[in-house]
Amino acid sequence: MVRLIKVRLIMVRLIMVRLIMVRLIKVRLIMVRLIMVRLIRVRLIMVRLIRVRLILVRLIMVRLIMVRLIRVRLIRVRLIMVRLIMVRLIMVRLIRVRLIMVRLIMVRLIMVRLIMVRLIMVRLPALSPLQFVSLFV
Repeated sequence: MVRLIKVRLIMVRLIMVRLIMVRLIKVRLIMVRLIMVRLIRVRLIMVRLIRVRLILVRLIMVRLIMVRLIRVRLIRVRLIMVRLIMVRLIMVRLIRVRLIMVRLIMVRLIMVRLIMVRLIMVRLPALSPLQFVSLFV
């Protein structure tokens, strides 16, 4: 009798241990599922964050490219303005040089005329004023 009771007690204990083990396994499975769900959520959030970061990086790159394009355009406009100013300066210098050349030519012509007049005055002192003027007309 005592043995039977002991065997029954052992059997009950074994069944209890099995039940506890099954419950523990179920709890562990539930915990693993919860952890997996959390991990999946975290991954989804990370993927979304990465997408948002990529979009932000693209936007920043577009802005930088636009700023660079605007700078390049401004630099081109500045270069064109500098070229125009240089052309104007060169034109002004050329006009000045032409004016100086015209003045020099005029001075030379006047000097030649004066020399001619002196030569004529020296060679032909007997000319009347009308004859003298007719030499230049």
